[in-house]
This record gives sequence, structure tokens and C-alpha cells, in this order.
Amino acid sequence: MAKITYLPWREIIVHEIAELDVQRFFESIVAQLQAQGQTGLVPSCNWIDGIAFVLGFFPDTQEVVKDRLEGKIHYAVVNFARMSYQQEKRTIVGGR
Repeated sequence: MAKITYLPWREIIVHEIAELDVQRFFESIVAQLQAQGQTGLVPSCNWIDGIAFVLGFFPDTQEVVKDRLEGKIHYAVVNFARMSYQQEKRTIVGGR
């Protein structure tokens, strides 16, 4: 039988935090997907206790992977907006 070890993160490092108004927050999520050419996907975000948020990650460089293995995770940015939970939020971006 395999041994399973649980090692929670020892340190979470956030390099930038940005609060946006609700409309700008959702526009930025859609714009990011469009910039990546992922127009067929349904944009989504995380939500907890009145805060909708998305995390921005660093690419998996040698240094980033090394830190993860040592229990440190880096988030490039956390964008968030204060709002009540909505299962779906329609957003117009670029007239669409």
C-alpha cells in the first residue's frame, strides 16, 4: 500500500492585490480569456462570503517550482470585487 503524506502550504505569498468594481472585475475576466484566445470557454471566478475573486499565477519556472516543493506558493495577483453571490452574471464586453 502506498504511503500518503499531506503537506499543507507553509507560506502563501501574494505579490499584488487589486479591488475592482463589479463591472470592471467581470470585464477583466472576459478580456483575459479573449486575450488568451479562449473565447469558447465560460468565464468563471471564485466566490466566498461576499467576495468574488480570481488568482493570477506565475509561470512554472525553476524557482517557482522549487518554492512550491518547499511549501511556498506565490500568487502574482489577486483581483476581487465585493458582491453578493450570483450563480450567473451577464457582462457586456466590447458591445457583446
